[in-house]
Amino acid sequence: MNMGEIASVFGNGQSYLFGSASTVQFAMYRKDVQAKAADKMDFWANVWSQAPGESFDRSAYDPERPVWRLEFRFHHSVLADFGRGMAQDMDYGFSFQSAVWAGLRGVCGHLQGLWAYGLNSFRSERRVSARGARYYAPMWQFLLDDVRWSCPDGDFAYRRVKKTPGVGNEKNLMLALGNLLSVYARNGFNATRAYACIKASGIYDDLYNYFEKRAYFRLQCFQESDIYQFVEKALNLRVLQGRAA
Repeated sequence: MNMGEIASVFGNGQSYLFGSASTVQFAMYRKDVQAKAADKMDFWANVWSQAPGESFDRSAYDPERPVWRLEFRFHHSVLADFGRGMAQDMDYGFSFQSAVWAGLRGVCGHLQGLWAYGLNSFRSERRVSARGARYYAPMWQFLLDDVRWSCPDGDFAYRRVKKTPGVGNEKNLMLALGNLLSVYARNGFNATRAYACIKASGIYDDLYNYFEKRAYFRLQCFQESDIYQFVEKALNLRVLQGRAA
């Protein structure tokens, strides 16, 4: 990719988007990051864990490694064009074919062809000869030849996947903590009283797990007193910045 006109840092890319939303777009992004942001990690981790790895008794999903998602996004007008093209080839009426392609169930029967069309539209190539001959990158060829789509048969296995308590709700947790600290600072609570109220608020177990996990990823030691120090610092900042008035 030619990035000569923008600033980029190697290793920091998490989302890439090519093409126009009015035609066909290709998106490649960290699905695990998006799932955490949308609070859907429990659902997707369950789906990914069902993918077999090198052996069928071992899952290909590793929670410690990133999960990339590739998407080809087709505008409805493009799907209508496919319908008109098929109508010409099969001598069917234009309105009939366009209506079939406009519905989700009708498009499901053409997922394999749409996948191949997308891969050919945004191909990853390699130049391997002095004459400039270009070939698919091995991974792109694998996606084109080995990935197979099947049309849903309409039956569903109804199974509920419960969210793990305290996981995936970090944003709501810290918002709740920040709001509580603002109220405590406004009412003149000292750190000891504020800390006692937080322990009795019902969010402390999740808060403890969050601070413990954050310290682990930062390669730091965690002690429960770290939460008290955080509360004390946050209260002082609110007073100094005038947000407790």
